[in-house]
Amino acid sequence: MRRALANVGLVGLVTVGVAGVAADAATLASHRAFYTMAMIASDTESNVVGANGAMTVDWERSCDGWTVSQQLRLQINLNSGELLDTAVEFSSFESLDGTSYQFTSRTLTNGTVLDEFRGIAKRAGPDQPGEVRYAMPEARRLALPADTVFPMEHTRLVLEAAERGETVVLRKFFDGPRPDESPFDANALILQGPRPGSEGVPEGLADASLLEDVW
Repeated sequence: MRRALANVGLVGLVTVGVAGVAADAATLASHRAFYTMAMIASDTESNVVGANGAMTVDWERSCDGWTVSQQLRLQINLNSGELLDTAVEFSSFESLDGTSYQFTSRTLTNGTVLDEFRGIAKRAGPDQPGEVRYAMPEARRLALPADTVFPMEHTRLVLEAAERGETVVLRKFFDGPRPDESPFDANALILQGPRPGSEGVPEGLADASLLEDVW
């Protein structure tokens, strides 16, 4: 569950019906999105009887890079009567030239910190090997293969693949948390091609009040 929660932002990036953004990276727009989540059904053998949550995602472009901020809160009710109240906070900065990536991530369950990660990745440029230096939870270094991509770079690659009519993009992906499992394989499934943001019916903002007073 911890891996799934920490990757919830990644799922939003790579399992896509790409809409509202053109394939050219220069046209990616700063934006904020709110989501609400609720359990529709569970397996008969599952001990989960209910779940609900909310997530907010911010992408903001500056003159030299992208700042990403994400918060998630998920409350899971077990058939034992126990409530698992989990919150994930993630932020990062990725330079436009692909040479630098900074990140912080923290996960809490019922108010107790489960894990916390902070560090910076450096490389000469895209498609070049690099190195990550972690400051938390302990000082350590991690080598990045040359084919590793950072989150916004990966988003651009997925959009370009969608523009070409491709349906699958598999790349080595690094976002920061879980150094023992990073970089990992990110398999993007493209469900449809890019569409103008004017298409579709806006449904308004989701209720993000669940995220208040978590931290």
